Amino acid sequence: MGIRLLNPSTVGLLSKVGVRQSHFIHLTLQQYLAAKCAFRLFGHDAQQLPDQLSPLHSGWTREVAQFVACILSAETCTRFCKLVLATGAQYEMVHDFLTERGSSEKVEQMVRNKLGEIRGTDSLVAGPGICYLSQQLRDGV
Repeated sequence: MGIRLLNPSTVGLLSKVGVRQSHFIHLTLQQYLAAKCAFRLFGHDAQQLPDQLSPLHSGWTREVAQFVACILSAETCTRFCKLVLATGAQYEMVHDFLTERGSSEKVEQMVRNKLGEIRGTDSLVAGPGICYLSQQLRDGV
């Protein structure tokens, strides 16, 4: 009597999803490896990271960005956070970066400034569209 697999297409960390195509059964590992790759390719240039990790409001990309933020040097991470904040109302994401990697007075000040900018009178006039995480969604309102 042999062992019967519940899903014979799953072996170890990979699950077969098509002919010659597999994916990781646990997305966190896939996201971590994607972050390591992004760091290796673009970790020296924080300017490119938000573009490569687009759309930032996607759940999968957000987790990859958080891994990347933890891998970056303190100086590069500060620049990365500044760029992420510039893409729109991503202060919650940057706050998550700080929770995971540790506090940074420079980044915390940038978050406070961004919140002040968003909560300013010009933004109140803009209406409820300012609440959207995506700059594209806010622009459409």
